[in-house]
Amino acid sequence: MEKIVQSTEAVRQQTIRELKSLLDRLPRLGKEADDFEKDIEDIRCHQPNLPLGETWE
Repeated sequence: MEKIVQSTEAVRQQTIRELKSLLDRLPRLGKEADDFEKDIEDIRCHQPNLPLGETWE
């Protein structure tokens, strides 16, 4: 499993144009990819339904 290392670089706002570069720098899941996919699918299937109607009442 990859270790997440906190960056010491200053945080700055990113643009959509920089998204691909950002995603390319993320660590690869490798062997954990299947388990991660199953976890995400399980979470997605068990989300509560959104309320009907206006949410800002």
